Amino acid sequence: MIWDFGDGSPYSHEYHAVHTWQQPGIYPVCITIFSNYTGCSDVFCTNITVGDTLPACQAAFTALADSIPGNINHYWFIDESQGTNISSWFWDFGDGAVSFVQHPGHTYTESGTYNVCLTISGQGNSGYCSHTICQTITTPAYSNLGGQIFAGNFPINNPDFMNDTAKVTLFRKTGSKLTEVASGLFYEYGYFYFLDVMEGNYVTHAELVEGSPSYMSYIPAYSGSTYSWQSAQPVTLQGNDVFDASIFMQDMTSMPEFGPGTISGNLASLDNSSFDMAGNIVFLFHDDLIVNYVHTDDDGNFGFTGLPLDAYSVKAEIAGKFSNIVEVILSEYQHQSLDIQLEISASGIFGMNNPEVTDRPEIRLYPNPADEFLNIGTNSSRNSAMKCEIISATGSVLIHQDFAMPAGEQTITLDLKKLTPGFYLIHLKSLDGTFSIVKKFLKKP
Repeated sequence: MIWDFGDGSPYSHEYHAVHTWQQPGIYPVCITIFSNYTGCSDVFCTNITVGDTLPACQAAFTALADSIPGNINHYWFIDESQGTNISSWFWDFGDGAVSFVQHPGHTYTESGTYNVCLTISGQGNSGYCSHTICQTITTPAYSNLGGQIFAGNFPINNPDFMNDTAKVTLFRKTGSKLTEVASGLFYEYGYFYFLDVMEGNYVTHAELVEGSPSYMSYIPAYSGSTYSWQSAQPVTLQGNDVFDASIFMQDMTSMPEFGPGTISGNLASLDNSSFDMAGNIVFLFHDDLIVNYVHTDDDGNFGFTGLPLDAYSVKAEIAGKFSNIVEVILSEYQHQSLDIQLEISASGIFGMNNPEVTDRPEIRLYPNPADEFLNIGTNSSRNSAMKCEIISATGSVLIHQDFAMPAGEQTITLDLKKLTPGFYLIHLKSLDGTFSIVKKFLKKP
């Protein structure tokens, strides 16, 4: 009997051998036996792993069902095997089909459950290695999704054909992540539809395309009637057809007049999250109402012109991403605000330890128009402090006060006796920089 421990040490002839390796690693250990009576011999070898060393190769893979509508029972298989010098991949998809590429795609002709196996092999520094792993997959259910696109009270082109066309985008929702899987242009009687959609949660988005007679008259909307993806109503598909997932675009408030004001800026990634700079919607708010929107260019730039001198808010809307809100005041002495930067984040956190945009307090001014006093009603989800400024039409700060703003509701009263009659802006800003809100009020004669 001969033991070869694979590390160059002397052979052992013990019946029950004991051996200590000096270094961790993978060693080919062989035992050779002889028979003195028959003259026969045999050899058996196996790899022994010493210490924390992993096997020379370990097979692993991920199976991903293709979520693009129409790609029924199509899977992408992603090789995630570990090891050096892996040179061979053998896939058995469980339906009689095989593949020898590293990251194959495969379409099952019938729905069902399949046992998928991957065998890898290669010749490394520690010798030949081969490993097999199997997973069981069950093909998903598919169904159809559709509804109508409303512009105000009626679906587009229904009952009257207005020659409007809407682009509808379908997003697959996984947790808080939205992934675009399909889009299309629709106009017939206001209906939209996506066929053979994989089971899961989905959000839709509609907007009229440029060239439509009603373009810029209605606010682009997500499932339901919201301009914000966070408030969209997801649709759940479990093999059941859904044809009542309508989208309601609300009338957009028009600006009362033309003015000399200009607001422009660009998008910037706050946390290095990737997104396409081009074609994103940027909303312009006035008195908390959307009064205009534009699409960014290839470099993420945007601009609004012809604005009356007043207070505005600007916010980007990108499905699955968060944007800060920038407050802008255009006055007689500052007609332009040209360097706005809208920060886009995957997490919704803007600045160290800052809360999400949804933590902005509710602010109400009353009475408005005001006489000698103006009340500021606040409703905040957390304790904070804020700075209050009263700004004239020429941009001068006339009143400046700081207030504590505890969580919950409270009322702050400002003395306006020293102000002359006319319109004023009130700028409320948290001392930690987490929110900035601008509103307008009238001081009565």
